[in-house]
Amino acid sequence: MFRTLKPRKLIALGVLLGAVMAVAQAAQNLPKDAAEYNVYYAAVTEADPAKKIAALDAYLAKYPNSVAKEQVLEIKMQTQSTTGAGLPALVETAKALLTVNPKHERARLILSFAFLQAPPAETDPQFQQKLDDAAANAKAGIEGINDMKRGEGVSDADFQANKNVTSGTHYRVLGVIGFLKKDVNEGIANFKKAAEMMPNDASLPAAIADTLARQPQKDYDQIMWYYARADMIEGAQALQGQTKTTVDSYLARAYKNRHGSDEGFDQLKAAAKASPNPPEGFHIKTAAEMAPPPPPPPPEAPIPDDVTKMPFGQIKYVLSKDDDKAKEVFGKLKAVGEMGLDGTIVSFTAPRTVKVAVLKKTQETEGEFDVILVLAAPTTAVRAAKGKSIEFTGVVKDFKANPFALTLTDGKILPPSKK
Repeated sequence: MFRTLKPRKLIALGVLLGAVMAVAQAAQNLPKDAAEYNVYYAAVTEADPAKKIAALDAYLAKYPNSVAKEQVLEIKMQTQSTTGAGLPALVETAKALLTVNPKHERARLILSFAFLQAPPAETDPQFQQKLDDAAANAKAGIEGINDMKRGEGVSDADFQANKNVTSGTHYRVLGVIGFLKKDVNEGIANFKKAAEMMPNDASLPAAIADTLARQPQKDYDQIMWYYARADMIEGAQALQGQTKTTVDSYLARAYKNRHGSDEGFDQLKAAAKASPNPPEGFHIKTAAEMAPPPPPPPPEAPIPDDVTKMPFGQIKYVLSKDDDKAKEVFGKLKAVGEMGLDGTIVSFTAPRTVKVAVLKKTQETEGEFDVILVLAAPTTAVRAAKGKSIEFTGVVKDFKANPFALTLTDGKILPPSKK
């Protein structure tokens, strides 16, 4: 499986920083007490990052119910983000922020990012609880997207892009949870939503395609669309190195094998480049579907008014259908009465029943016959030996459509001299 479920750390951290800058900071709530204000001011204006974080922690320890708690935690979180304090420290600050403001989107984003970096293993005793917590955080983050406040000087486009990255990260979390729960449909559905929000992240369509390719029932149309989509994304979040080479090779080979040629391959890639998900009803025709239709069967020979003019092969074909036309023809054959044929004896049941293969195709298949000839008089086994070619006559009595057999009674095996 391509390693596409986990976002690359450098890109994801850049995304988080962008979201922090694009979203408005908490409203300024300055301490009223002069002594507290002096401690607060010294902490937030400290230039050294490590000393700043320590000073902010000291302030919160001394004034745990400060009116400035949310903005102090925000300043701490941003300082940690820019100094590489590590995810555990960021997560701790994010959780603290959510106790102050449960709708704090950047805090929820950090928790989702942390989950993606280290999803729990199934052997983890808290596996299910961690999945539930991550799902609750992601869903709350998605629900709160429209409540995000834009930072000062941030353009509409940049603000919308950051909202998309935020919701896309949360959908990605829900997708990973679906896969961890072995609910493939849930995982893919959420990855598709994430891909719509983050159209420049090639790992999302690659993960969708890779997951689909590993299912017992494979939807090749969807597989090839999402591999093509992943393959066509360019820039910082494009597929890299061996993963890119592997997807390139598989996609070209799979398309040609399924479609029968390279025709339309460039159009597939162009369409996938333009849209994160395929249009409704998207389908790549298979080689069989591309093949020209078989020629129509030759028209059936007309049934002559005089059924005695019909070749035996045509009689067998018509009667085998066992329809109204068969009944009509059989009625005419019975009205004629006696008919003469030649063929090869298949078996003889003494003293009178002989099974005969009339048609060449029947003669070439061991044990098959076309006619049951009931002789008018007993005959010897020598005269009715298996494999012997004979000419015979008989009166049309009955027929069976499947397997076909025409029964003639009052039959006679003619001597060679009568041929």
